[in-house]
Amino acid sequence: MRRLKVKRYYKNVYEKISGNLRELTIEKLELKNRKKIRHEFLEKTKKFTINNEHPFSVHMLLCKRDLEMAVCSAMAFNKVMEDGMRFYFHDDGSLDINDTKFIQKHLPGIKVILRKEADEKAEKELKAYPNILEYRKNQIMALKLIDVRLWGQGDRICYVDSDVLFLKKPTFFIDALSGKNPKNYFNKDIETVYVQTPEEIESFMHFKPLEKCNAGLWVMHKQDINFNIIEEWLGNPGFEKNLKRYTLDQTFISMLATISTHGVDYLPKEYDVNFYRQMTKSASKHYVGAIRNGYELEGLNFLLNKKYFEFKD
Repeated sequence: MRRLKVKRYYKNVYEKISGNLRELTIEKLELKNRKKIRHEFLEKTKKFTINNEHPFSVHMLLCKRDLEMAVCSAMAFNKVMEDGMRFYFHDDGSLDINDTKFIQKHLPGIKVILRKEADEKAEKELKAYPNILEYRKNQIMALKLIDVRLWGQGDRICYVDSDVLFLKKPTFFIDALSGKNPKNYFNKDIETVYVQTPEEIESFMHFKPLEKCNAGLWVMHKQDINFNIIEEWLGNPGFEKNLKRYTLDQTFISMLATISTHGVDYLPKEYDVNFYRQMTKSASKHYVGAIRNGYELEGLNFLLNKKYFEFKD
């Protein structure tokens, strides 16, 4: 299997210009191939009708740009889970009716929450939380925290980014959703990416959040995403300069899990954010920006190999 290309960071502006020109040429050729792979995957993968009887819900924030990728990820998730998971797709505001039809075609019965419907529900149910409403209005990533809690079904809920691809049956993840593994779990990031360092947060919050929690893949007790606590934190002077930063949801979800009586831990290493781990040793792979091109060229290609991913009529 080809070695996955990781995005390069250049030492100076001249190196960056020449490198970018070279990369643009390669990327132009890759884009066509990546789209072809996505379409092949969508065509071949079995469609599961969403089963709304599951005692938990699965959530994903998506935009028009990543629509096909999100549908491929959800279909792969259903495939390895061998069932139609109770998925909720949260529109970031860029989707239209044709996008909804496309999703329903490949994921029959899925709940697509368009932004207008989500805003109406939030305004109605969050009247007592003005800080949360303001945060939600100013930062799209807030939907990964606030709306997942608003729409979540069951005692356990999970969130999956559209660039997370499940590669085999995720036994630990299933046990976490069912409550057999009772803590709150996150895939472990390469580094800690919060609005402030854990030590800085500890200096005014008097507890230190678990480091390297990635908000792209997690399982939580629904009750631990506590609106009263989030409202209080949003009013804390320590966070005053960070209320519009895109990593605030990741910071808060880690903090909420850390103070939970249920406890917090990382998912096993086979779920970690890792650029180079072999596919056969991975339960899932998170194709973050530095390796986004590998989503199709490595990930979907791996699944399309029938040795690992059998398709059914």
